[in-house]
Amino acid sequence: MLRKRSNSLVGSVAEHSVRQYNVDVALFSCKGISMVRGITDSNEAESHIKVKPC
Repeated sequence: MLRKRSNSLVGSVAEHSVRQYNVDVALFSCKGISMVRGITDSNEAESHIKVKPC
């Protein structure tokens, strides 16, 4: 699904596509950084794409 407001792809198909890449370095944006909560984002669907895969 394309989020028009942020021009970002979200959802299970987008998550699967991102996992197919093999990269050394990737840059993602975030909304905030906290010493207590870590890196935060204001949109749950977008944050799922940005989570480091296990």
